[in-house]
Amino acid sequence: MNIQADHSTVHRLLRETKSKQEFERILCVWMKMALSLNSKQIATAIGWTAASVRRVQARFAKEGVECFVRKPTGGRKRANISLERETHILAKFARQARRGGMLDVQQIKRAYELSVAKTVSRSTIYRLIERHGLKRFLPLAKLSRNATH
Repeated sequence: MNIQADHSTVHRLLRETKSKQEFERILCVWMKMALSLNSKQIATAIGWTAASVRRVQARFAKEGVECFVRKPTGGRKRANISLERETHILAKFARQARRGGMLDVQQIKRAYELSVAKTVSRSTIYRLIERHGLKRFLPLAKLSRNATH
């Protein structure tokens, strides 16, 4: 892509941006291309540091307009085990509960702790049960006690 095509693409992206953070990243590049400002001037104009401006500009030089597309953040960063493994652990207990029984949180807790090789709090097990849609199989006394704490 030549410099003119980059300039028109960046200008179009500037108008189509959806978030403030994305707008500011694109603006760092656009101000350099359109107005020939240096990183200190751009940083002053948008309230960033010059190093942050240079970082965005360097990414643009290396990756092109793809540098403005951010991967979404979030997810299970502190998960002990995968969702598939959780499903596997709960499968036996879920079958029993669906046949008319109730979930035994202590048994699930022991099975989970064996799988992750560490102790976990009871709230972790209640969140696990909720995540897999099995909350309706908890005894009512457990539900009311857990809801108040």
